[in-house]
Amino acid sequence: MLIQLVKALRGRSATIAMLCKTATARKLLRFAWQNDGRIALSSLHRIDAKEHFGASVDACLLIAQTGQPGRVEARVFADLVSEKPSQTLGLAGQDLVADIRTYRRFSHLEGFVRISGVQA
Repeated sequence: MLIQLVKALRGRSATIAMLCKTATARKLLRFAWQNDGRIALSSLHRIDAKEHFGASVDACLLIAQTGQPGRVEARVFADLVSEKPSQTLGLAGQDLVADIRTYRRFSHLEGFVRISGVQA
């Protein structure tokens, strides 16, 4: 449903705010970033779904502004009232990375091992 909404909003300025599973929010952002969904800004605000809804699920409030291209990053906040993000979700190539800033800092350590002429 959210992917269809982002597709429908392509090229239009709008703000999406949706309570959803964190995995769903991550999938939506990955889709949008990989398919020019024109997400200008986005953030995830974690919610204690057990406390508020009696559900044992990792949930968040997803906020995404559409209409213009932006950074392929989303700030992740520990809860609804946090003023500083605890991490920054982002896209590294085609991979979604939970903490893109830490990934970038240590990306020079990523590499391929060559075994008998074959990359592993």
